[in-house]
Amino acid sequence: MKTTHKLLNREWLIARIAVACGVIMTNVMAASIPQAVAERSPREIILAQSLDQEANLKFESRGCRRTKPTKVTCDVLLTNISDKRQDFGFGTRSDLITNSVDSSGTVYPAQTVQSGAGIAEGSGKFDISLSPGIPTKVTFIFEIPQEVTELAALDIAYYALINSGWIVRKTAITNIGAIAIQSNSAPPRQRDTQR
Repeated sequence: MKTTHKLLNREWLIARIAVACGVIMTNVMAASIPQAVAERSPREIILAQSLDQEANLKFESRGCRRTKPTKVTCDVLLTNISDKRQDFGFGTRSDLITNSVDSSGTVYPAQTVQSGAGIAEGSGKFDISLSPGIPTKVTFIFEIPQEVTELAALDIAYYALINSGWIVRKTAITNIGAIAIQSNSAPPRQRDTQR
């Protein structure tokens, strides 16, 4: 009886860790998450990610950084995991609002979304066509007060072309972490010793 109870607790713990790490599993016993987590060194970065299996799209956070006193930029890599090219839409329209959430639960909507030549501001939208297996960066820009130093999640909204129709989809990437400070200072110039 004790052994069965311990096994069930272990399975529950594995499932909780998998959900917290953004891993989608259909069989809890198939993953050995605790070993993988325990073997990571303190310097190794565990990527925050999410997977939309219906839209065949993987999201990986590449971190957030403060570029101005109240501007925070978050980069997300998108990867089309299907075997054919797919189209997606991102933007700042009311139906496509992507939010960042801080550790106190305060929500900050994206002011700008961009990828390559595509940019959306105000109530704009742009489409992006992704080849299979090639990661593409999308950048979300937020207005976040200086006293906020870390983010709990990015709640991303996007259009996906599924079964010949555009559908608004949402996914959350949790455990984003600390907001890095971007240094804008240039290295000191060397003195001109020749006169």
